[in-house]
Amino acid sequence: MVGSSPRHPSIVAALVRRIGNTDAATLTNAAWFAARRGELAAARACAHRATALPGDTPCAHRALALLDA
Repeated sequence: MVGSSPRHPSIVAALVRRIGNTDAATLTNAAWFAARRGELAAARACAHRATALPGDTPCAHRALALLDA
């Protein structure tokens, strides 16, 4: 996959654990980071969590729509 690194496959998981449910913008950014590394399941999970938070942004919904496409 484009941007994936076989040497560091757990970077996205560690990042998601660390940020938790901080806010929708941070989770949306994490979703795009995960997608760029080729970890689409983690990217979708972050986008879903971002849209479920209060105060979610239109970017979170757009990210979710693009990742689910």
